[in-house]
Amino acid sequence: MVLNEFKAKVERKYHCCYIGRKHSKSYLSSHDQIMEKWGSLIVKKGEMPGIFAQVMNDYYYMIRADNLDTVREVIDYVHRLA
Repeated sequence: MVLNEFKAKVERKYHCCYIGRKHSKSYLSSHDQIMEKWGSLIVKKGEMPGIFAQVMNDYYYMIRADNLDTVREVIDYVHRLA
């Protein structure tokens, strides 16, 4: 940084998203179905520790995709209720 100017080219290759689910809800897709359909985009998943679960849900998926439309499609699939 010279003269308080940033001139590097910034390239965003991926969109990332946190998707949470509650154990108390009945979802249309199971965990296995989610992993089968979207597993290649899921970079992390797991149970949320109890202290955070009330705000961030009980289970989570973190995904990374090349485009925002795919991210939205995964969110819709994971959140769709039965």
